[in-house]
Amino acid sequence: MANSNGDDEPPDVFSRLRDHEAREIEEARKKFQWRYSTLNNDFSDLMRLGSLHVAPSNDANERLREQGYVFEVERRLHHFLSGLYTLLEVHKTIQDGVGREYRNEISEIEDTFRGMESSRTLLGLRHYVQHENVLPLQPRTSTVEGESELVVLLDDLEMQEDYQDGFEAHYGHLEKPYCVPINEIETNWPHVEDFFDETIELLNTEFEPEFGEYEGLQEHVESLTEELHEELLSDDPFGEEFSPFSEE
Repeated sequence: MANSNGDDEPPDVFSRLRDHEAREIEEARKKFQWRYSTLNNDFSDLMRLGSLHVAPSNDANERLREQGYVFEVERRLHHFLSGLYTLLEVHKTIQDGVGREYRNEISEIEDTFRGMESSRTLLGLRHYVQHENVLPLQPRTSTVEGESELVVLLDDLEMQEDYQDGFEAHYGHLEKPYCVPINEIETNWPHVEDFFDETIELLNTEFEPEFGEYEGLQEHVESLTEELHEELLSDDPFGEEFSPFSEE
């Protein structure tokens, strides 16, 4: 199997696939889709967990149950906030891969998402978690509805003296002296969906020819790999019936 230059075709096809202009952006797109899918699962888990209300109690067993619930919410919040940050980091990889022509358009999608009030709150909470490991959650019981929810007091999110500007950027829009992280995530999720959908739509529209050619090369390489595998089997010096355990 040779090309016009007299070289074997497989190495040439493999190098074309490896060096294809769409390879980097396609890999980033797949990683972006996978990260979104993972974040979507984390969101669903948090919403199910958030629907469980554990009211404060003086009973020892109930207090232990409440502590376990708070710990689990803390753990899942940490996981979600880290996943959201990772999704944004993968998006930057996409921005680097699309080239100057589309970089501004892709960047605007991220800027729009980051500008949402709920996004600013969540990114502030992620910043806190990055430095302090866990959110200072505490139960708060509504005097009107009698239900308990886990909140974070804004005063507890002050980390250092030079953080004032960042603090205002993340939480200055909040009207109450606390925030409910699970509620912020629920409010923000439609913006996450828009952020994802708009990014994928732009990539699929603007890079359709490149993606199609890259996919065709992948299929060709897979076909060649299968052919080579079959050739190796047909060249087996022992033959198909050979077995080291066969009787003489």
